[in-house]
Amino acid sequence: MENTNKIIYLADYIQNQTSIQTLKNRSALSLKKPQSHLLRKFTALALDFAAILLIKMSVDIAYAVFVNNFFLPVNFSHRAEIINGHQLIHLSVFTLIYFTYFFYTAYIFDGKTLGKMTMRLTVIDQSFLMNRHNKNYKISLAQAFKRAMGYLFCYFSFGTFFIFNFASEDHRGLADYLSSSRTVSDEWLNYAIESKEYDHQQLSIDISSLKKLAAA
Repeated sequence: MENTNKIIYLADYIQNQTSIQTLKNRSALSLKKPQSHLLRKFTALALDFAAILLIKMSVDIAYAVFVNNFFLPVNFSHRAEIINGHQLIHLSVFTLIYFTYFFYTAYIFDGKTLGKMTMRLTVIDQSFLMNRHNKNYKISLAQAFKRAMGYLFCYFSFGTFFIFNFASEDHRGLADYLSSSRTVSDEWLNYAIESKEYDHQQLSIDISSLKKLAAA
């Protein structure tokens, strides 16, 4: 029986002699070496940055509306000064939004930001790749925090630290190294989950069936 690139459970074949479901696209993806997808990663980052700017703009508008509604006795020029504020305050608010965005979305959405959702990418725990017995790919709260810190370092370096994605052998970024995580495609992740489910199933053989088969 031809079984190239297929997994067949011997007990099911012996007892039922029916067709067995096999892994899909087993030859198309590599469990050990997921592709880097640099273009998709940086496109996702650009989308995330656009989302952060949109959130910051919404906060500024909400603050301006608040000042105009609750500081009516103050003349317009003073209200404008309050709204514009100091540049350091605006920078602090943007930094807080920036950090919170990457921390919150990565943890709440199981390794996905809005940009990664669009580009079909997921951040996984590095041990999911390195340990064949580990079936949990989701990052922890601490890992999400460390990833957000990595993005923050890249931000304060004016994007210089993003060079890690090109300089490292496996094309992992600073946030990946700090949090022991990595970004993979959803296609690879779905295959890896399916593969590990098959690998962890126990093989049970009915000895009497083997004897009957041999006698036949």
